[in-house]
Amino acid sequence: MNRHPLNGKPYFVVTVDTEADDAWERPDQISLTNLVEIPRFQALCDQYHVVPTYLVTYECATRDEALAVLKPISDAGRCEIGHHLHVWTTPPFEKESAAGVDLAWIHAYQFELPDALFQEKAECLREAIENAYGRSPTSHRAGRWGIDQRTINWMIQSGFVVDSSVVPFMSASKGIGKTDRRPAFYGASYNPYAWPSEPPCRHGESFLAEIPVSVYIPGSFLEQFCSRYLEWKLPGVRLVDRIYRKIIGGEGVLWLAPQYPEGTHLKIVNSAIEHQVPVLNLMLHSSELSLGCSPFSRTRKDWLHVWTILEELFKHVNEIGVTSASLSSLASRVTANRGT
Repeated sequence: MNRHPLNGKPYFVVTVDTEADDAWERPDQISLTNLVEIPRFQALCDQYHVVPTYLVTYECATRDEALAVLKPISDAGRCEIGHHLHVWTTPPFEKESAAGVDLAWIHAYQFELPDALFQEKAECLREAIENAYGRSPTSHRAGRWGIDQRTINWMIQSGFVVDSSVVPFMSASKGIGKTDRRPAFYGASYNPYAWPSEPPCRHGESFLAEIPVSVYIPGSFLEQFCSRYLEWKLPGVRLVDRIYRKIIGGEGVLWLAPQYPEGTHLKIVNSAIEHQVPVLNLMLHSSELSLGCSPFSRTRKDWLHVWTILEELFKHVNEIGVTSASLSSLASRVTANRGT
């Protein structure tokens, strides 16, 4: 088992990719209908003493309808505002559409951008968030999980303290990109860890905290064997990946998110606590909160399911005494104890 750098009771982190409606199926359009449900979601967070981290895209840092919803919550200190880079909606654009989208980088991962363009887009979003919300963001999640070392180095140099782009055991092998490269986290730790700059920064080695999304941790011998095989990246990894997905329910990696069948969220929480994982990291998209704005809330039944799961999870976590925290508030604990 991985040794974690946080001691004592676990923490509960709620990370919300706050973005346009159905952003992954309709990336060439920008509408923000889903944000109408953010006040209701924030009220649920407040009820259970949860401090969410809204990881916002460029449109949620620049459009009036987004700021009208999110800025009062941020100004009141009821949330954290973080950085979520969608390369197709963040300037500068190589091929701009009338909808305000970079058609040259639709369905792209940020690690696919040329160095100069990545730097410009990442910095543009950072500045937009600082201008809109009055402080520079210190937390980040890569759009479509497209994290890489270049992003980590840029964040360390730009004053960020934490990332949450890693989903242990997950491989986006079927994701659409501009190249053959895809995010893959077979060997990632399910505990928080310190991610160093490479090469070390000019003034010595620097670190960024990585707080992975919580996943179901294999329990049976066969589950453990498959997960370790994937972690070690031995020959035949694709076949073992298919076997592993079938064993744990056919859904692939199960992470702490509201779209899974009832009971899945408690299964993941219990497995994390059993393995003494110090942070429960719930991940959701803002679009899932609004009827018709996400594949996971397309029907009224699915939409009600999302809200039911969220309330059940918040209530359960509250009852078992897990304390909520924003992403950045935990970062120093991770990096300060990186040797433990």
